[in-house]
Parts: sequence; C-alpha cells; structure tokens
Amino acid sequence: MADGAPGPSFQYFSNARDVHFSGPTAFYNVGGSILSNHGYHRPVAELHAVLNPISEAIHTRDRKTSPPDAVCMDGTRRELIQNITDWADSEVQPNNHIYILAGYVGSGKSAISQTVSEVLQRGNRLGGSFFFFRGSEDRSKMTGRFVATLASQLVAAVPETIPFIDAALLSQPQLLQTSTSLAVQLHSLVLSPFKAVWSSASLSSPHLPQSQLPLVIVVDGLDECERDNVQVTVFINSILDFFRENPLVPLRFFIASRIEPHVARLIPYDELIYTDLGSSGSDKDIDFFFRASFKREIQRSRVVQAYIKDNGYEPWPSPKHFLSLSNHAKGSFILAAYMVQYVFDGSRKDGLTPMKRLPNALRIYPALDELYSQTFSRSQHLPFFSDIISTLTLSTMPLSISAIAELLSVESFDVLHVLATLQAIMQVPVTDQAPITLCHASLRDFLRDERRSGPLFVAPTHHLLLSYRCFVQLVKPSSYGPLSNGGNTPAMAYSIKNCVLHWLSFLRERGDRVIEDEFMVYKTHVQRASSIIDIKFPGVFPRDPRVFDDSGSDQGDESCWTPISILSALEALVPQCQGIPSEDGTRRSFEFCVTLDPLPTILEVYDDD
Repeated sequence: MADGAPGPSFQYFSNARDVHFSGPTAFYNVGGSILSNHGYHRPVAELHAVLNPISEAIHTRDRKTSPPDAVCMDGTRRELIQNITDWADSEVQPNNHIYILAGYVGSGKSAISQTVSEVLQRGNRLGGSFFFFRGSEDRSKMTGRFVATLASQLVAAVPETIPFIDAALLSQPQLLQTSTSLAVQLHSLVLSPFKAVWSSASLSSPHLPQSQLPLVIVVDGLDECERDNVQVTVFINSILDFFRENPLVPLRFFIASRIEPHVARLIPYDELIYTDLGSSGSDKDIDFFFRASFKREIQRSRVVQAYIKDNGYEPWPSPKHFLSLSNHAKGSFILAAYMVQYVFDGSRKDGLTPMKRLPNALRIYPALDELYSQTFSRSQHLPFFSDIISTLTLSTMPLSISAIAELLSVESFDVLHVLATLQAIMQVPVTDQAPITLCHASLRDFLRDERRSGPLFVAPTHHLLLSYRCFVQLVKPSSYGPLSNGGNTPAMAYSIKNCVLHWLSFLRERGDRVIEDEFMVYKTHVQRASSIIDIKFPGVFPRDPRVFDDSGSDQGDESCWTPISILSALEALVPQCQGIPSEDGTRRSFEFCVTLDPLPTILEVYDDD
C-alpha cells in the first residue's frame, strides 16, 4: 500500500457500537494506547517533519560544527571496541540489554560512542544515536526532542515501526510537547513500537526476524544534560523497567557518560554491562596515538625531517620520549591531543622548533584545568577578553562571532582576535556567521567555578550585563517596525528569547543580596529612550494583566510592546522573583532589584545632546 493511501476501515471499540474491521488487522498496546497495524500512515517525509529530529545530535552530524569532534584513531581502542561489538552481537539475555561506558573528562568516551555508532551503522545494526552537548540548547536536555530524534532514526532502521509510531502520534496529539513525560514519549515512540514489530508474527519483518541480532541505540553524554537530573533518572528507570518486563526483546542501549551521583545510585550492576575507562586502561592506546600523530606531523614538517637527517636518521621522538608523553597524558586523549598540537604549533612566536617544544610539553600539568588556564593565558590580556569569554560561557545557545560582536557592541575582528589562539579548547568557525562551540563541556564547568579558574572565573553577575545588552538590542534604532521570524539578526533573535532569562538567572544566583538604588536610574534612561524612538516588536516578557503601556491600554497584543511597557513588564517580574527559593528553602522578598551597569553605554546609544 502506498504511503498515505486510505487504509482498511477500523474503529476503536471502547464502549462503542458497530465495531468493524476489514483486512488482516492486529492490535497492540503501544505506550498505553491500543493501536493497529492496519497499514495506513502518513508519508514518511511528513512523519519525519512532525518528529523534527535534531540532525546535529546524530552520529552523521558535521563534527566540526556540532561537537564533540571525536572519533577513535584507527588502531586505538581495538580491544574495547571489540568487547562492545561482541556484546552487541551476543545472544539476548535478561542482564545484557544495557552497556554503560563510564569515564572521566577527556578519557575518550565520545570518540568511542562515535566509532561504535559508525561500526553498527555499517552492519545495519544501529537503531539510533544521540550525542548530548552542554550549552547547545536542545542537545543539553532530555525534555524536548531527544526521544523524537531517536524515533526518526528507528523509522529508517526498522520501517515496520512506522505505522505504530505514526499511530501513537495521531492518538496522542500532545506526545511531542514538553509537558508530556519522558517515560511516555520513550515508550510510545521507541520501546513499544519496536516491541510490537518484533512480537508480531504477522509482520515477519525482513529487517527484524526473531533470529536477527539485536538492534543498538547509542546515547552519549548523559552528564551533558544541564539541570536535567530528574529526566536522566526517568530515562534510565524507563529502559530498566522495560527490559525487566520484556527480557527477550532484541533491543539494546549503549550509554557513555560520566557517572554523576544521581546516576550511580540507579545502576543495578547485576542487570547490565559496566565498563570504567579509568580502570580498563588505555596506556597502549595513548602510546599508539602519540606515535601515529607524531608520524603524521613529521611527514608535514621539513624542519623535523632535516633535524632527523642531520642526526644520522636517529628516531625522533625517541622511545624514552614516547614513554614520557604517555605517562604525562595519564589516559587523557584530550590532553594528548593538546600536547601534540603544542609541539607542532607553527603559529607560536616563541622561536622554538618542535624538538625544543617537546620537553616543554612534558612540563604541561596533566590536569584539564591547567590546560584551560594555559590556553587562556595567550589572549587573557586582550581587549574585551572577559566579556567575550563570559558571554560564550553563559549564553543559552552557541553564538557566532558576528552575533557576539553585535550583542557586546564590539567589532567582529575584536572577537576573532580573542578567539584565534583558543582553538585548542573551542571550535572557532571559518566564517563569522557559524556558531562557536566549546570542544568539551568541562571548559564551561571550569570557568564557572572560582576555586578552579581563579582570575578567569565567569561571575553570575555577567548574566546582568547580558540582560542589559539584550535590552539595548531590542530598543536600538535599527529595531524600527515589527520584527519577523523572531528577529532580523542573530543577536536580535537571541535578545528576544533571552533578555529576561539572563535577568532571572542573575537573580537566582545572586541570592538574598538586594539591589536598592540603581533601578530608578535605569528607569529614567528607559523612559528617555522611549521619548526618542517609538519601537514596536513582539512581546518578549511574561504576560501579566498588570502590564500596561504609558497610555494605560492593555498589552495583550504582542505587536504593541513599547519601551515603557517593557519597563512595566520588568516591574511585573518582581513578584515572580519572590517565588524563587533560597538555599535554605525559604521564600525571598524582592524590591526593585535591577541594575544595568555600565550605564554610560546606554547614554552613548541614546544621548542626543
């Protein structure tokens, strides 16, 4: 039957008369709903559009623009990869549906997940993949599009699941909304459709016969889910419960993650396979990585080739050097990669050859914090360094060079000047319009912990500056007329969505310290701005019946927000802030607690004297 063609006639039969079916029809409980394999479903392209998967989270993504940019070098991790593929190929048992790969920052978990995904894909064994990444909006949380992204890949891997997934969406219109529980989404769109296809004798699938090897879903980086501990718990409990109830279903999950305390408490080690990279050992792989990397770089360096020739073709680095390099990296591939880059970095103006830099590389402290500190020290003295790095750290989504420049009212070359020497720890794109991404989530953690980062610490007060810069975007003269498509520049689009979010983040992190004096000064400048320009743009602040413009009319119409009504909206937010609990659980009482500093910037924007 063609996609979208009328299917056999059927009706659901709860408390109904005239129930009838035509054609071979079977019914299954999918996510708590009774669904049919009647064959009717919307076209596959339309189903994919409804699911709206995050292509940047799948193993086929462009890793240069959508980190983590990691895959195992050929020849490394052979034993571990073989163990994982042996697990994937093994006979289904009640205690081998889930494989958890744990490890510390920089130990190569994401590279292994990427490699495993590619190996399984080549063998038509991959049911789906998802790579979480902190600070990347939908990729840093389980609520939202995580399950839908898995379901869209399951549709391609096992086309027989299409009618079940589509029926679940049709019978539960709210299924993809964030208000629907993760457990319901997971069961309705992934677990139950797969089970229905596998268990249906009438659907004897060439893709999924009873004897076929299990299908594997790869999930990387649960620890990247910011402030989503509850949903991570729901996810793990959901798949554990499913396999306890369905021990013979040939579906498996490979999960790679740092094991946070809230996850460790959930792991029943007798019901799954668990490997800790810290204890499994990777010295041989690190040594192989160094040898292969140095061989590649030497082939590109005439200076090193000449040095080896002048020294009678004596091997460089020596076996002793390689041993020292491996001992120094201590299993951290991210540190090993940094050391290789340091040795052969031709952009350094230190006058040193790779042979002279090698001993220096062995003095680099093997902790990631030291790596970050040393990398930042190259540009820490540059203008706008603090504002640019703080914005990258606290932004709710990846921003481009041009967006940061516009948001902070600096030039694009100022931003690029700061970032040019930081490519060891962040992905700086070749164009000003592509997003900048941090190469590892631990970098954001480092910058937000004053004990670790010291003078590089990104204080929560920067949320206030970001809120202010967003507000300036919304009321600057280029904002004339209604905005379309959520903003006419990336900085404007970001400001519309995040002006208030940054302000509230500041209030949450500031605690009980109440600001008392600056609000009236800020209000004066906003009123002055409104007398110079009359802007209309979509509402960006929470609705409140007490919000009126300066004429007293109700601001229910989103197209009529003015600077004065924005000010009223800010004032209306104060009662909402009172509901933010303090650390001891008590409720705070806020007065007007807004300050926008430095005020001279807004004076420069609006002062026509």
